[in-house]
Amino acid sequence: MTKKLLAAVLGLLMVASLSLGASAISKSEVLDTIYQFDQILFGEDNVNGFTFHYFDKADNTIKDCVYLPIGESPWNSSLDMYTGPTEAPDSEGYEYMIMNYTFGCPTVHPSLMGQTGCAFHIPYDGTVKITTYFRNGSVQPDGCELFVYLNEVSEESMLLDYVGTEEGQELEVENVEVKAGDTIYWFVDCMETLSNDSCDFNPRVQYTAVTDENVSDEDPVPIDEPDTSAEPDDSETEQKPAGSDTENTPATDGKNETKPATTDKAKTDEKSSNTGLIIGIVAAAVVVAAVVAIIIAKAKKKK
Repeated sequence: MTKKLLAAVLGLLMVASLSLGASAISKSEVLDTIYQFDQILFGEDNVNGFTFHYFDKADNTIKDCVYLPIGESPWNSSLDMYTGPTEAPDSEGYEYMIMNYTFGCPTVHPSLMGQTGCAFHIPYDGTVKITTYFRNGSVQPDGCELFVYLNEVSEESMLLDYVGTEEGQELEVENVEVKAGDTIYWFVDCMETLSNDSCDFNPRVQYTAVTDENVSDEDPVPIDEPDTSAEPDDSETEQKPAGSDTENTPATDGKNETKPATTDKAKTDEKSSNTGLIIGIVAAAVVVAAVVAIIIAKAKKKK
């Protein structure tokens, strides 16, 4: 039993040590990322940090949507969608609740009792910009209204309230301070009727500042692209006869001393490598210590 336990823990240790470098992310990577819907992933429970929900007006709660593939929706069998209740009598008042991404832009359709929407789950501490493209297919007879909230549906947490137009707008909310674990919600309301309430809807989130201590200040070290800037080009040296190209030879001020080329990138890479090695050693030491403690405890129990 002890040998099996030891083998299992050592296996986990190997997996953990291999994933240490892969799981690290830098501030520049976070700042360069735009979190948005991915059409290929549509249908999953989580799409690039987005999940799908509706706000139930009956009891003022946020509830999860369900995904229906093409052919299974009673509202439009030609589309796949995230939607609310579809079986009577629970579906009464929640008809035509649709979040779809079949064509070039995601579309949303609310119901009378349910505001259709989605949520983005904040991965890191920092400041974000929230951008939402929103276009009402028709404002007749009353159009749709878009709400954006932070963490809960309330007046105090509301970040945006916008009544859609037929022209379409890129709506921005800037300098939103967030913590890892926070949630941004988008909900679309039908206002008074369901007529002509299909809307183009494309929410995105991008960091403008990262303050999370778990995010590295340094870019990850490339593994398959070693730095060769310090290596001389032998081909050029061999092809040039001695004494040629004297005009292109850099001045040395009378000194024949040659210093190896060094770059800031090389220094950063070396520092990053050392940091990763230290983290790996510490993690390994902690796991090994835990294994030893378990083995000793089991041995004492047998006695």
